[in-house]
Amino acid sequence: GNYIYRARVPWSEILPGVESIQDRKLGFSILVNDNDGSGRGWLEFSSGIGSTKSAALYSMLTLSGGQ
Repeated sequence: GNYIYRARVPWSEILPGVESIQDRKLGFSILVNDNDGSGRGWLEFSSGIGSTKSAALYSMLTLSGGQ
């Protein structure tokens, strides 16, 4: 099957005290774990979390729009 994961997080929680997110850049990686009893697997966008913990492997995310 297919899965769609959605999350809505206010920018004030991610970047506290930032007035505008326009053209802001930040390192980004996201991982969804799966363990159906046969061991851990994961789906990862950008490296840096799954097999190693390294922010140097994150992709750069450029934010646009909004306040």
